[in-house]
Amino acid sequence: MIRTGKYLLAAATVSLAGCGGDSFDFDLSGSGTGEVVSTSSYNVFIPEGMDGVSASDPYFDGFVLGAGSSLASLPTGAVVDTYSARDVVAFIAERDPYYSESEAEDVVDTIESSLSYIGTPATVFKQDLSSGNEIIATYVLTTNSDTTVTEVATDIMERVALDADSETGELANPPQALSGEALTSSFQVYVGVFYEDAVDSLTDNVLILTAVVPADIASAYSSVSRGITSTSSVSVSGETIVSGSDTFEASGSTDLADFLFVIDNSGSMSDDQDAISEAVDSFVDVISTSGLDARFGTVTTDSSILRDTSSDGGFTTDTDELKLDVKPGTSGSATESGIYFAEQALLDTAQGDASDGSATTAGAPREDASMSIIILSDESDQYTSYSGGVAFDVADNLFIDRNYQVYSIVSTSYYAEDYIDLSNNTYGSYADITNLTAFDTIMQLIALNAGSASSRMVLSQAIIRNTLEVRVNGSVVAESSENGWQYNEGLRTLAFFGTAKPAAGDSIQVTYEYIQSAE
Repeated sequence: MIRTGKYLLAAATVSLAGCGGDSFDFDLSGSGTGEVVSTSSYNVFIPEGMDGVSASDPYFDGFVLGAGSSLASLPTGAVVDTYSARDVVAFIAERDPYYSESEAEDVVDTIESSLSYIGTPATVFKQDLSSGNEIIATYVLTTNSDTTVTEVATDIMERVALDADSETGELANPPQALSGEALTSSFQVYVGVFYEDAVDSLTDNVLILTAVVPADIASAYSSVSRGITSTSSVSVSGETIVSGSDTFEASGSTDLADFLFVIDNSGSMSDDQDAISEAVDSFVDVISTSGLDARFGTVTTDSSILRDTSSDGGFTTDTDELKLDVKPGTSGSATESGIYFAEQALLDTAQGDASDGSATTAGAPREDASMSIIILSDESDQYTSYSGGVAFDVADNLFIDRNYQVYSIVSTSYYAEDYIDLSNNTYGSYADITNLTAFDTIMQLIALNAGSASSRMVLSQAIIRNTLEVRVNGSVVAESSENGWQYNEGLRTLAFFGTAKPAAGDSIQVTYEYIQSAE
């Protein structure tokens, strides 16, 4: 959904009491209620249990929020000693665009640049949600020295969230770290950017949603972190908050998922192939937790022929074989095209193509299976070198027509636009190949997304993520990638993991609120 125009919140009932520590519990006009904070132009739904953190500045239009063992917002079943007084610091900030920003991607560039001053960042997940106006992203950040989550979040705020007119570039009243905060140098940073083009005002508008959490406990707080940075939780005046629900009956059958890896086998890829091979265990573990019946095939950026290191067929269920298949060596062509050779492997005469590709001949995708393509390359895609000069159309192609999701692990600063655009247009995601230490996290996030893509439970509305409640046979199920549910915002699908996976005949009730745009 793309919203345009800058609005004032005449329709919202907002109290700013509690900024020093009480939770925010506001009531929006319309049919929906929930925990909401408000900037000058936006209402933002926030996860339950987060508390306000004191921070202010004349050039800061927003809120700072926290979660941790000092609050009531620990992960379900958490052992308190494992967590610190404050584990998550998040901020919501509205400002005018900086001079170099004309769309959401430019704002993300500003944020990524700020992370580079704080330490070494790696993009592990990025997804454009609506034509350059909304982006969600996740980074692994290694700071230059041990520090607290409050100090990292404050540093990011001062670099990206203040109005450009700020003379000092520092918050007048910055958040103060709690005495019980852990010291670490490894964090995950979650970001959502909502960019509004000017209609009734002189300037465009930017809303930045950010959460910072230590990397070793990031998975436990994924619900909070993703919830606070979800652009689906942003509402403007004139929009109505509507309650909705969906009901599904669990089939009890195992969802099918086929994966095609496309590996750059040119001379510069040895370390990257090693990294993805080492990350296969984490990837397969998440796939297994989702209960998927998964198969894996591999081609390269210079050939559409399936690799088969064990000589038992082009697609495998064997983790050890997959580790070998994704290491094709580095003697391949320096003219790489992951898109062309993935496309050739997936050609299907039954769907009107002139021939069958190697994946199709091997029976992929199976009937009713999701199809996910994971491309690994450190160069730009050279599609026209193999297509007779015909350019690849990122908006009209086989992948989109057949509902295949494409995930790209590429050099995001090296003309990778076709890979990135294709991933966005198929509701996949893209990540940065340059930081090998982040591959494990990248593969886990791809596995989560792909697990959700295989789900047949598609919600009827684009929901406000933080209002989603899931019950199986009347009992509430928690959001969790281990024993709970996950929601894919791009595809609007719900998937269950681990012991939470419903049995045949179980009734799944999903309630939520969603934003109905003004006509």
